[in-house]
Amino acid sequence: MRKSGRFQGQILWYYILFYASIRFALEFLRADPRGFFIPEILSTSQAIAIPLAILALYMLGRKRA
Repeated sequence: MRKSGRFQGQILWYYILFYASIRFALEFLRADPRGFFIPEILSTSQAIAIPLAILALYMLGRKRA
């Protein structure tokens, strides 16, 4: 991916996108008590992962055009 990168920072934005997606999914599997952003629906980590994924998608889409 480094050799075929289209713009500076592309790997960083893909990393942020994949990290946020995996973090969001893994939070559903955790059984230990953790902080909730929206009680019994979203944990704090999930609430942070959503805007990060949206930002990464925006930056990747913006740089491709």
